[in-house]
Amino acid sequence: MEHWFEYRFPLNLLVDLGNFSLILLIANFFLQKYKVPAKLKVILLLSCATPFLFNGLMIDWYVFPDQTKYLRHASSCRDFSCLSKNPTILTSGIIYAFSPLVSLETLKSIAFANRLFLILLILFLYLKKIDNLFLIILIFLPGLVLYSSISIRDTLVIIFSILSFYYFFEKKYPIFLITIIFLFLLKFQTGIYIFVLSLIYYLFFNVKNKIFFKFITLMIMTFFLIYFVSSITELLNTKRAGFFHEEFADTSNFEALSFKDIIFSSPKTLILFLISPLLGLNGFNMLFVLVDTLILYAFSTIVFIKNFNKNYNKSLFWLFILMGLFALHGLMVFNDGTIHRYKIIITIPILFSYLYSLKKND
Repeated sequence: MEHWFEYRFPLNLLVDLGNFSLILLIANFFLQKYKVPAKLKVILLLSCATPFLFNGLMIDWYVFPDQTKYLRHASSCRDFSCLSKNPTILTSGIIYAFSPLVSLETLKSIAFANRLFLILLILFLYLKKIDNLFLIILIFLPGLVLYSSISIRDTLVIIFSILSFYYFFEKKYPIFLITIIFLFLLKFQTGIYIFVLSLIYYLFFNVKNKIFFKFITLMIMTFFLIYFVSSITELLNTKRAGFFHEEFADTSNFEALSFKDIIFSSPKTLILFLISPLLGLNGFNMLFVLVDTLILYAFSTIVFIKNFNKNYNKSLFWLFILMGLFALHGLMVFNDGTIHRYKIIITIPILFSYLYSLKKND
């Protein structure tokens, strides 16, 4: 755990008020410019203040200790002396370093940038006339409110995931590749699966009446899967070992999985991933996780039931993808809180891609 030494009260409050005022002005400018309805405008402007609820008031900063890591590296990048060579840390550090913030001196600093980015995404999707239910999820889902109101990178990952799918469905492939590159740099495995999913979707839904082409493409993809199976298994075990160490601090009991283990363990890990945090329910934090998980499931169920009849094939495709990603991440992650973060990082972009794929004429 890295530590961060911020100003004492009231200086830390003054810095936070400076960041809050700046993002409030920026958000108001864009909401005013694009003539957003008054109710939505008020809700989004009020949401600029949510970082004040966390890191001290409702939840202590050490519940999410990696905040200090992103703050330290963003602060160093703002001074043009980036401390890390790690692409993930460096990319998020640069983005946050040059965000419209007065200062990066408090634990809430990056949180204000996250709120501004999410508000601008909501405005962008509103202007594109995305389903209102999805906008409600982005605005009111408690877990997303929390993660976009603290100093972690999850908000950036969700935003670039949604933008990647958007530009893919709009067939703006150069911009799609740019957003995918950002995803690779921010969270490698997310960039990988969104890129692969986009290719598979293109193959099944964009290529019409070309059975031979689809067959050849599937054969090539199968060949690559078989050829790289050992590398894929090794990568998954590396990530799994990292999460195991984070949770248990000791890797002496860690067991690597073979590809056969991965296949046969997937149904079990899917179930465990879905029911988390029921088996480890203790304290207020896990109660919040449980309630938010139920809300997320309720929203997701409504989205699929409401739209299932519009296109059975696409509905089944995205439902299968969602369950597959849950099973895959269930193989790697052991902590209920981390599982919850991944549920949101996975589910929200998949719901968007499902809704927007129905809207677009392939």
